[in-house]
Amino acid sequence: MLGVFQHLNYRPWYALAEFIDNSIQSYLANRDRLEARHDGNFVLKIDVIIDDQPTPRIVIRDNAAGIASADYQRAFRPAEPPPDTTGLSEFGMGMKSAAFWFSPKWQVRTKALGESTCATIKMDLADIVSRGTEEVTVTRTIAPSDQHFTEVTLEAVRRLPQGRTLGKVRTYLADIYRVFLRDGLLELRVNDEPLCFDPPKVLNAPQHGVSEGAPSIEWRKPIDVTTTSGIRICGFAAILATGSASGAGFALLRRDRLIQGLSEEGWKPDQIFGRPNSFRSQRVFGELFIEGVAVSHTKDGFRLEDHEEEIVALLKETLDADPMPLLRQAENMRFRVPKLDLAAIATAGANSAITAVENRGGPALAQADGRSVALDAPTPTGTPEAEANDGVAAATPTLVARRESRDIVVGTEVWKVSIELTDDAAMTEWILIFESSDARARTVSVRFSIVHPFIQRFVTEDGTALEPLIRMACALALSQVAARKAGVAKAGAIVMNVNHLLREVLCHD
Repeated sequence: MLGVFQHLNYRPWYALAEFIDNSIQSYLANRDRLEARHDGNFVLKIDVIIDDQPTPRIVIRDNAAGIASADYQRAFRPAEPPPDTTGLSEFGMGMKSAAFWFSPKWQVRTKALGESTCATIKMDLADIVSRGTEEVTVTRTIAPSDQHFTEVTLEAVRRLPQGRTLGKVRTYLADIYRVFLRDGLLELRVNDEPLCFDPPKVLNAPQHGVSEGAPSIEWRKPIDVTTTSGIRICGFAAILATGSASGAGFALLRRDRLIQGLSEEGWKPDQIFGRPNSFRSQRVFGELFIEGVAVSHTKDGFRLEDHEEEIVALLKETLDADPMPLLRQAENMRFRVPKLDLAAIATAGANSAITAVENRGGPALAQADGRSVALDAPTPTGTPEAEANDGVAAATPTLVARRESRDIVVGTEVWKVSIELTDDAAMTEWILIFESSDARARTVSVRFSIVHPFIQRFVTEDGTALEPLIRMACALALSQVAARKAGVAKAGAIVMNVNHLLREVLCHD
């Protein structure tokens, strides 16, 4: 059974949380004694040390009340639940399963408050299996009765968190223990770096659809509902001040400990949040404490199963109830990127797009051409191409930025591609395309409106969607030029219709 633990579906932060759970539960169960010992000034401190020198090891050390000698039999026997299963230690599996998941060899040093000995218990999977032993030795040394701590050392660690994973460990442990950290009950460190949970900022804005000048509202509402099957859900729901797909969604907690919905993996049922790119999916967040639903034995998810449909329906109704309809507000509010920020984002996007065209555009455009043809004669008036560009080339709009490429060799020709970004409200098109008819040096200019209604509708305040749209505009422009070069009649009709549809149809709900 001990050998199977290494194959459990843990993630490092949830495995480490098993040890932290035990430390917190030791504190909660002995709070009065610890406070009395420290004159009412006790703070639980837990240190996690992740070390790859000289051999990979992990140490978890706390100043809680220690493991009492009367509890050794239960604490080190797999699947032996504690007498009280209403706390963070519930299944009698956590320390054993997490320790053997990380390492085949580990030990515990513990000193229980009020006892006169310090105990060391060593667990070596290879030794246990080879000897078939059902007992482990407890080594005791004399220690002052007022000392109290537990130290777990995992040796020869199989799965040592490093690099980005170590960063996730810090972030997600702060997520999991957010309540204890912000209440000041816990000081948690990873490699001597203190962890803290920074709650997202809540939107302050007038309600969508009200008259101009209406007062701003803090878009946060308390949640306290009970399903017909007796499941209670309480906490809060809110709208993010700044939309973010990774920061949205619900954190699901039980007994003040996060079970499901880490900061980048929020719980987002489709019936509430809609499709992943919806505004609700990027804005609604909250903390929900759930009572009456079992959790997985690794404590990384609720076993909602048959209850989920009822829970989601009740939550959706509550979230959108007047006078604070969170879902409608999140879906309908529009936030324009500040002009200076938008210009900076757009300029970076233009630079990036031109760099990509310089590096890869020549061979791709030559391949797209497919055959060698003479350059088209100047486009006659009255065609879609002429109508799309008529009178615009001579205009001198206000440009936010302009970026021109170096020479790009396309087959036997030399091309220059430029992207112009404009905030001229008089430009009705999403993109305009201008090209020279010089066979020796073809020039293609793409003028892109950063104030077009389609941009205003779908580029949120973080501006992350702007660069992909600039690149798509560039692709459309170059495709039109390549199509006309290959002899396609009325190649500009597609871009003309795209401009029309984006302004008249697709920028609206």
